[in-house]
Amino acid sequence: MSDQGPVSKGGKVYLDTPYVLVRWDADGPWIYVKWKAWANSTEYRAAQEVIILAFRENHASRNLIDSTDRRVVSDDDQKWLVENWMPRAAAAGRRWTAIVMPKSALGRTIAENIDNHGRSKRNVIEHFETVEAASAWLSTVN
Repeated sequence: MSDQGPVSKGGKVYLDTPYVLVRWDADGPWIYVKWKAWANSTEYRAAQEVIILAFRENHASRNLIDSTDRRVVSDDDQKWLVENWMPRAAAAGRRWTAIVMPKSALGRTIAENIDNHGRSKRNVIEHFETVEAASAWLSTVN
């Protein structure tokens, strides 16, 4: 499988940088995010804002995040994500999130900590080991 994730017949690339790819996958349909490398705080937060834009523009409720290669997220960015971004993402329509877990132990721990704070009745988050498993689950939610 390529860095670009599953091949989509329809969609729109919102952001493609050395550290992240954000794309509307119309075949899913969901917002696909592939973390490719470490991003500094400014880059990380800007990418998160693009994700919210993609949710709004596509009236999307599902999110597939491939964090296989994700590195650490600073404590400040984790706090911002949970307290600021997650409520706004929910308001933009985010309801179901499938996360392909990072390979690194530290990355996995950080992802689990963030997700434990982000779960609610209106926001279901599940962890997977492969993009295929994540997309299979995401295809069943509605």
